[in-house]
Amino acid sequence: MEFTEFTAKPPFQKLDESARLESKAWETLIEDVFRVYQETALKEVGPEPIIAPGKMRKPEIWR
Repeated sequence: MEFTEFTAKPPFQKLDESARLESKAWETLIEDVFRVYQETALKEVGPEPIIAPGKMRKPEIWR
């Protein structure tokens, strides 16, 4: 399915089996788009950290 199909008939307005399957397909589509975006960005930027190591820190909860 494409974005236009999902936006034309959003699967999130009913609570039936059909809507559940469409919602799962939507989630898969979003994950695929995000994965392709990440892979493309990695090819363009390379494996270097975006933030300099001196600026990275752990959140307080992890300390």
